Amino acid sequence: MDDRGRVLLVGDSKRLSPQLQHVLEKRGFGVLRRASASDALLALETENVDVVAAEMDLPDLPALELCRRIKDGWPDVPSLVLTDRPTLETSVAALRAGAYDYLIWPMPMEALAISLDRAL
Repeated sequence: MDDRGRVLLVGDSKRLSPQLQHVLEKRGFGVLRRASASDALLALETENVDVVAAEMDLPDLPALELCRRIKDGWPDVPSLVLTDRPTLETSVAALRAGAYDYLIWPMPMEALAISLDRAL
């Protein structure tokens, strides 16, 4: 079911677990998961994606660069940056790179769902 939109979760930490996917699916989102920025970019080329939620620390490319590439290649697809080490500098840099929102772990799942809804 993806009545609320299709979300691409990008990252390899335990926070982006199958449990999170299940929670989002129960809230009506379709969910794809990819472990790296390069896999996410490939998914954007081949899959129907409405919004991207990426962890700040990705194994192959900084999330801020991923946001830039999404903004340049898929300007209608908003991106959200998720971090557990927030700083004012990274929040400003994320928004300048094109991120729609900058969210701090841990967060209630409802906060993530609200941000996804607003991005859509």
